[in-house]
Amino acid sequence: MKLLNWIIIFLRMAVIASLVIMFSGPIVVNQSSWIPSEEESLAIIIVDNSASMSVTTDGDSFLDQSSSEISKIISSFEGVVNLNIFQTTPPKSIFSGIIDNGMDVNIENWDIKQSMGEDRLWTFTDSILKTVNSNYPNKECFILSDFPVEPLSSFKTDFANWRFYLLGRENLGNNIGIKSIQA
Repeated sequence: MKLLNWIIIFLRMAVIASLVIMFSGPIVVNQSSWIPSEEESLAIIIVDNSASMSVTTDGDSFLDQSSSEISKIISSFEGVVNLNIFQTTPPKSIFSGIIDNGMDVNIENWDIKQSMGEDRLWTFTDSILKTVNSNYPNKECFILSDFPVEPLSSFKTDFANWRFYLLGRENLGNNIGIKSIQA
């Protein structure tokens, strides 16, 4: 009788252990933004390199100041992040990849040059955010610009599940530059 009881106990333990092993596994996607897993963060950095960013204060252009902030943003990420960096004029992907804590990202190789093109910051941002894979519960967009115009009216509702960080420059009353004169 005791032997039968021990066999039943071991069978129950084996069934419970089998169930635990079958149903255990890493969480790949969860729907809660307050309990993120490491592989669920998406970060977009948009660098405005239009003509208005050529304004110089304290020896550095607005574009130079914005470019130096990229490394600070990247170092603030925790865990694994799917990072995408874009310039606005002409529209171009500067970096796309997965980064992790402590990873060295060589920003010096990213060639973000001043452009004399028009500022289409919000149209570009809208198109980028609508085309990226947005199945991540944690989505952040960093915009480095002088913000010469307001965002599109539909922006707030279209991207309600995104967190935006707008890193602007100081306001200038006289934002005029001369690039060439011909007689």
